[in-house]
Amino acid sequence: LKRQKKAKEEEIEDLIVAEIIDLLSTNHLTLDALVDGLKTGDESDRITCIRNLVDGGKIKFNSGKYYL
Repeated sequence: LKRQKKAKEEEIEDLIVAEIIDLLSTNHLTLDALVDGLKTGDESDRITCIRNLVDGGKIKFNSGKYYL
């Protein structure tokens, strides 16, 4: 049961990452616009995912906007 929950969390994270990359491939977005543009997961999952991508250097943040 724990493995299933972990796999589901990872699947949601992968979907959120794909959505973030898709959104940021065409626009620089504020946090609110980015979170609102995502369809997968809840707000907490989305923000955590964004934070992880910034910390990992996958996306960047400057002047209040996120971009690739």
